Parts: sequence; structure tokens; C-alpha cells
Amino acid sequence: MTSKLYANHMVFGLLAGIAVARNKNWSGWGRFALLLLGMYNLATFLAPLALTGDIEPTLLTESIWIAIWFLVGLAFYQASNQEKTDMMPPEQTSAWLKKPSM
Repeated sequence: MTSKLYANHMVFGLLAGIAVARNKNWSGWGRFALLLLGMYNLATFLAPLALTGDIEPTLLTESIWIAIWFLVGLAFYQASNQEKTDMMPPEQTSAWLKKPSM
């Protein structure tokens, strides 16, 4: 049962990353964050399985996994801020982006 969950996680994570990267709704580096996560999951689950027959996570692999999820969250955050400025009228956008003078 667990191996099927890992396989589904890897396949659908990689497919989601490919779909987001090809769709181009996000601009910049953020659209590749999910693809990086899918490729990382594929590499960290399949390589140990092929070499040792066991999928035991280490502190390093878990730390990298969390860092990639941070990048995905940062991409979401930047995309949501971009949507806010895209929906504002130009005069409000410039006022919103200005820093207050002290």
C-alpha cells in the first residue's frame, strides 16, 4: 500500500510540475518550482529504492524537501502579489508600491 502511495505521489507531482511549467500562467522562476519538487521526489525515492531496496529518508533529503516546498510557497506568494498589482488601477499601483517617506 505504501509503495503505491509513493508511486502516485511521484507521478502526479511530476505531471503537475510539467503542466504548470508548460502553462506559463506564472512568470519567472516560480513556474518551475513544482517541476523541481516533482523531479526531486522522483530522484530521492527511486534512487535509494534501486540501490538499497529501501526508502528511508535521511535528515539531508528531508531538509532539501522542505526547502523546495518553501520555494513553492514563495512562488505562490509572489504570484498572489502580482495578481493584486495587476488588478489595481495604475494610479493605485504606483501609490501602493511607493515607500512612505520619513
